[in-house]
Amino acid sequence: MEDPENIARFKDMAGRLLGALYATHPESQFADASLIFGDDEPSGADQNLFDDTVGYLVENGYLTSIPPQDIRLNDRSFDVLQKPNPITPQESIGSSLATWAADTTSEIGRGVAAQAAGAALSLLYSVIKSG
Repeated sequence: MEDPENIARFKDMAGRLLGALYATHPESQFADASLIFGDDEPSGADQNLFDDTVGYLVENGYLTSIPPQDIRLNDRSFDVLQKPNPITPQESIGSSLATWAADTTSEIGRGVAAQAAGAALSLLYSVIKSG
């Protein structure tokens, strides 16, 4: 089953964001779209999606928000990102996402990142809900 476009875009953005944060963990990062887009100016839609994705991940316990505007992985999300990637079990989910976040220019890279992000978010959701 294929995800609707909004969910596919969310998973892609979440994967890129989690990968970027994993690559710099435990450092906190300024919650700005440049974390994902670098020097490229994101479109208005991409900026909104970035902001909404950060908000969702913080509100639902996937990220820690550090005032005034920094974010980082929390212990639960870091532990889940350490688990083997179901697509490439020789790598952790976090390592895969960090690699793909650095190069999501190819359609294959974006697709794999979205799959890994979906797996990571599912695992994180299970861990958070179990207490």
